[in-house]
Amino acid sequence: MEVVGPRRLARIGRRLRSDAIAHLAAQPGRQARERRLARSELGIERLAGLLPEPEATEASGGTSSAEQIGAAYDYRSGRILLVNREISSRRQLHLVVAHELTHALEDQHFALRLPTSRGPSEAAQARRALIEGTATYVAARYDRRYQGNRLRLELEISGQRSVFAAGGQTPFAVKASTIFDYVSGPLFVARLYDRAHGWRLVDRALRSPPQLTRYILHPRSWPAARPAAPVTLTGVRPPGGPWHQVGGGLAGEQLLLSILSEGAPTTVAQAAAAGWRGGRFAVWRAPGADCPLGCSTADSGVVAVRLRGHADVGQLAEAFLDYALLGRLGERTGHRTWRLQQGYAALAANRRSAAIAFAPSGPAAHDLAARAAAAATG
Repeated sequence: MEVVGPRRLARIGRRLRSDAIAHLAAQPGRQARERRLARSELGIERLAGLLPEPEATEASGGTSSAEQIGAAYDYRSGRILLVNREISSRRQLHLVVAHELTHALEDQHFALRLPTSRGPSEAAQARRALIEGTATYVAARYDRRYQGNRLRLELEISGQRSVFAAGGQTPFAVKASTIFDYVSGPLFVARLYDRAHGWRLVDRALRSPPQLTRYILHPRSWPAARPAAPVTLTGVRPPGGPWHQVGGGLAGEQLLLSILSEGAPTTVAQAAAAGWRGGRFAVWRAPGADCPLGCSTADSGVVAVRLRGHADVGQLAEAFLDYALLGRLGERTGHRTWRLQQGYAALAANRRSAAIAFAPSGPAAHDLAARAAAAATG
């Protein structure tokens, strides 16, 4: 264990990121796929309003400062790093040490592959939530057992949702990711622990992590996990002139939940997203676009999902209304089509599928959504 200043921690963080990049560089094909996926995810999050409308930079809008971190685990050296003057009480010190020590011990025992836990894929997101979930849950158990916190563990963890959601100027995508890692993750671990009356299922998850964010959000669905229903957007593209597809990938339940939660109440968004059985997203650029990726004047994107049934389609439509009206301050221009502060959004649905599309015009958004929803039907 070592006490470091914020600048030293930032240097260590940069070195670990460089190591992760070097690790990927040894696998050129995977590196190209992950870069394309990360870029297209950035585009869809901007189009959906989860990140600020870009101006002249490709930065995501989410900032991470060493001054905001109390401790970290350096997996290269095996040390726990405490940031000087960022911890204000003995209780807080014990909590952060319990959290980071859990990372260290699990990494030694289960080989967590931490350099790859920051990837953009569904599997990486689920594994990251598991890793942060076990550490957060163990720290909460320590707090209750040794520091006199009598609040029920799951209530204590769930209560952090509103704290992370507050966030001031923090982009919504960053808030949603934080809630997934530090609320959904530890709740997943807590429910596995309760089901097995011990650590057996948690250890199993650490050895063979869930591959979909759905399983983190619905612990009862794991480990008897079914693969996502195949959804393809082959042949789907925005109407009009030639478009260049930037990329796309699996649209998991967490992405759908993040979009809907931008405007819908938590319970409404969760109920709507729970019908997810498979999904796909894609992002396109118009020819000659000269703005950063994700700008509403030159880019289009769609999130298409397969659902359990017609009732789930209705719940999704209700949540989309809240998203467009309350989250994006939109103005209705047609059937399930809204003019937003930047660009347009539309929802199209069939009996067991739906798609949310974003485009520079209302008709284009409506057409793209309809094409994608039809493709997602299977």
